[in-house]
Formats: sequence, C-alpha cells, structure tokens
Amino acid sequence: MSEFRGVLYDRIPAKEQFYLDKYVRMELENSNFRLTIDGVRNTAAEEGTDMRAVLDNYISVGKVANNILRS
Repeated sequence: MSEFRGVLYDRIPAKEQFYLDKYVRMELENSNFRLTIDGVRNTAAEEGTDMRAVLDNYISVGKVANNILRS
C-alpha cells in the first residue's frame, strides 16, 4: 500500500499485452513433452493507457465498449 499513488480516470485500454510469454518445450519419455511458460512482464505501455497506470502503481478506471456485430 505504501507504493499506491492514487486513482487515474479515463484511461484507454492498452493494445500491448501485459506479459510477453514464451514457452519452453522439454522432451519427456514416450514422445511426450512439457511446456513451461517463461512470462516476462511488459513494461513498455503507452502513456494514457490502463496498463501504464497500473505499471505506475495507480488504480486505472476507464470505459470499455463491447461492439459485437450481430447478424
């Protein structure tokens, strides 16, 4: 809580992904394999976005519209 900086309103949704995931494949017996995720946090969010606010220790508040086209 000591790092919390406040609340930012009217943030827009970031187009970047929060984690830059990479999967590492490990071969196992009997032609099986295991995937391990190597999640690297993305810190390059655009100014004014919800992600930038969160990375800068703010709570982000904004509006999101779901514009699903219906036939």
